[in-house]
Amino acid sequence: MSKKKATTKPFHYSKQKVPKDISVSVSATEHNIVHKKRVTADEKQKPKAVDHASDLKTIIKKTEKAVYGVKKREQKRSEKVPEGMKKTREHLKEALEKNTNKITNVKQKPKKTKNKLVVAANDFEEQAKIFEGFFASTITPLVLLDKDFNFIQVNKAYAKIWHRDTSYFTGKNRFVLDPSGAVVLPIFEEVVRTKMPYKAIEFPFSLADHPEWGETYWNWSLTPILNKKGEVEFLLLSSEDVTERKKAEEAVKGERQRLYDVLETLPVYVVLLTRDYHVPFANRFFRERFGESGGKRCFEYLFNRTEPCKVCETYSVMKTNAPHHWEWTGPDSRIYDIYDFPFIDLDGSPLIMEMGIDITERKQAEAALREMNQTLEQRVAERTERIRRLASYPKLNPNPVMEVGASGELTFCNPAAYKILDELTMARKDWGALLPEDLDAVFRDWDKKTPAVLVREVIVKDRILGETIQLVPEFKVARIYARDITEHKCAEDRAARLTRLYAVLSLVNETIVRTRDEELLFREICRIVAEDGKFPLVWIGIIKEHDVVPVASCGPATDYLQEIKVKVIGKLGKGPTGTAIRENRSVVNDDFGINPSTSPWREAALYYGFHASAAFPLRRHDKAVGAFTVYAHAPNAFDAEQVSLLESLAADISFALDA
Repeated sequence: MSKKKATTKPFHYSKQKVPKDISVSVSATEHNIVHKKRVTADEKQKPKAVDHASDLKTIIKKTEKAVYGVKKREQKRSEKVPEGMKKTREHLKEALEKNTNKITNVKQKPKKTKNKLVVAANDFEEQAKIFEGFFASTITPLVLLDKDFNFIQVNKAYAKIWHRDTSYFTGKNRFVLDPSGAVVLPIFEEVVRTKMPYKAIEFPFSLADHPEWGETYWNWSLTPILNKKGEVEFLLLSSEDVTERKKAEEAVKGERQRLYDVLETLPVYVVLLTRDYHVPFANRFFRERFGESGGKRCFEYLFNRTEPCKVCETYSVMKTNAPHHWEWTGPDSRIYDIYDFPFIDLDGSPLIMEMGIDITERKQAEAALREMNQTLEQRVAERTERIRRLASYPKLNPNPVMEVGASGELTFCNPAAYKILDELTMARKDWGALLPEDLDAVFRDWDKKTPAVLVREVIVKDRILGETIQLVPEFKVARIYARDITEHKCAEDRAARLTRLYAVLSLVNETIVRTRDEELLFREICRIVAEDGKFPLVWIGIIKEHDVVPVASCGPATDYLQEIKVKVIGKLGKGPTGTAIRENRSVVNDDFGINPSTSPWREAALYYGFHASAAFPLRRHDKAVGAFTVYAHAPNAFDAEQVSLLESLAADISFALDA
């Protein structure tokens, strides 16, 4: 009876990468060992590495025991078999030793596998923390839904839209919570079916339960998240509120349409001309009179010419870059009063804006009047001359002269008044802007019998007009004699500012003399300059390492300092304050809106109404140790004299620092 040889098969341990679900497979030639460990409720919240050590040790011990038994049996047999059989046993012995070595090596592998699993679990936990931090803190509204559109998680930005806490949504269905949103349900279902993301632009949104919240507009996207099988498991919804932008775009569109409608209804023609004589725009009056250009140049379709008209004065504007006024006889044989202005297109190319007023009837009337005058010239020569002289006075007056009837109609307006309207890019029909706001009340209170003279100041855009109103009972009219006093008022304002600054300088010097405490001195100086100098913000900053730290401030806009940071180096050191300290000189910023060096602070500055600022170095022993900075609401607010006075003030403060 032959005995069956004891045989052993090698145990194979294959290392595999740790997949995302933190599972590990260990394979053997004849066995697949999967170790499952029972975990507590707390441990289920994070992945655990599977420990295979105990199973492997059991297999290794059994294998070693089998090898030992084989060796013993072979040793007993070796005494009974021939020499050839001994060689065969030796080969088997070597094979067993090799397998034994392999099994010994396997003993070390479970520990390595366990370490890799721990590292993978830690990485997974860290990534989860990063994702949670991003999800919670981003200002973009985010929602994580399951494939049945139930809320899994929302961030604070999304909850804020609903005026709810984030915990309110968990477990609720998106379309059960807001039935009015069922209009987008087919879209959600399509994303699940096609597994393709969807993006909506300016989508209207409102809650049926809260109509008082109004309608808003959103750009939103829905992204499917697939599992290993390629099936949709989750949906990520992100949103962006574009309500304000859409309203702004609609407002701009409305304004453009309003301007276009104004141009279309004007009883004069308005055209734009290019350098090469094409007409990119013509209003309805022009089109009705002369037709469409059809891409032709003006001289081609108006006069059927092959070259520009020699008598045309329009293109002198291209040479002089100044407005031009002349008269033109059109192809319809009518006479037009022409006003040409240089104009810049959106792309920066030069154009000519031309406005033409049909004055044919006026010209014909003037011609008829001249003919009558020739007949009656001798009889009415003196009276005509007197009338001409009186009429020329208001017409040729370099200042605006207007006459308005008691019912509000314009009975006279001299060219100087129209010139101001043109300079302010206002239409002639807007002549009412030159009148005092209370003129209607003046007419109502006037008894139409008593002459009276009133004085008013009228502000039209950037112009200030000083007006004398003469009420004339004989004609029941008000005659307005105006003059441009803009420069005079600016000079008055400038003188007032200088007067305030002189007073501020005097008060600061008095404060320096009687105040020894540096901190108190800085506070008092800021208060005096802000209150008596009428500045919205004044502050003193001292260098600490590379930062400029405010130590005193005053003014209605001191909160601005909480929103900015100033240094003496780097990008935050290129503004007026940092430059004044670094270069030890005065620095004036005329306009936050266009000065590139103030870009880091522009948004905050414009929010608080700042348009200009000036910074002056404060020195200790001739070395700049800080800066004295003031702000103004108007651009270009700091002229040379003001800067000189503020430099004197800064010098006095520096003197106090050296004392």
